[in-house]
Amino acid sequence: MAEINIRIDEERIEKIIRKSKNLQTDEAVFSEIAWIMDNKRVIDEMNEVWEELERKVKQALNDKAKELLGKDWTALDGDGFSLRRSLTDSVYTLTDPDKVPEDLLDVKISVKSKEVDNYIKANSKLPDGLSYNPNRNESIRIKLT
Repeated sequence: MAEINIRIDEERIEKIIRKSKNLQTDEAVFSEIAWIMDNKRVIDEMNEVWEELERKVKQALNDKAKELLGKDWTALDGDGFSLRRSLTDSVYTLTDPDKVPEDLLDVKISVKSKEVDNYIKANSKLPDGLSYNPNRNESIRIKLT
């Protein structure tokens, strides 16, 4: 469990700095700088904890949605929230560009997924030079409504 409670009084900090006669030796200024840096570190650490929590929650929601709705789920609308899932990265991985028919490739040498899908439907196999990409990522978005 993580907890953070920091009160920032910008006016007080600015007043201490304005009143200082010598920034190099003023203990009050040093104390404020140290306080700011210490709390920045705490906030940075809390952000890391928060990002890890968000990643874990999204993974748990994705796993549960797959269990309940199937592995190809894309959307779920709940009471006061919605979840959207989309795959990122390429569907197919280019393994040998010389073997793939040109009409299935973009000029930038990336696979045209829809055309490959049509090719697979027509030929019941992947074209030579392509394989399925096992490393596709998933993007999960949560929206409160």
